[in-house]
Amino acid sequence: MEELMNSEIVQHLLEGRTIQLSPQGNSMFPFIHGGKDKVLVQRKDKIRLGNIVLAFHQGKWILHRVYDKDARRITLMGDGNTNGVELVKEGDIYGTVIAIISPSGRSRKPRKALFWRNTLADRKILLKIVRKWNKLFRKQHNDNTL
Repeated sequence: MEELMNSEIVQHLLEGRTIQLSPQGNSMFPFIHGGKDKVLVQRKDKIRLGNIVLAFHQGKWILHRVYDKDARRITLMGDGNTNGVELVKEGDIYGTVIAIISPSGRSRKPRKALFWRNTLADRKILLKIVRKWNKLFRKQHNDNTL
């Protein structure tokens, strides 16, 4: 998300405009595929549990889900992470993901992922299953297109 270093893009978010980003990495897998999917981000007045947000934390831009929120801080965590959270203030959040766009161009609205958020204890196992499933699906898809 190098393009966020451009203060003009941050200004667009602060003005309420929608921006498109290309997330990298696996921290939001399986809901966002880094390097493949794109996301539309827009400034929102209310930050709710389950939202995927764009935040500036410890000198880096992150795109993670809101796991907890109180009057002083907001706890963020990537869906592809099994531990480790970011504690941010509301002012560190610049936007909320309003759409996820697949490589085919299909757009979908992000869900709150309540089930996923409540299975943190089993997430390591679930991620292994989903990754294996994706690998098998990709191999089968590639074999069928030859």
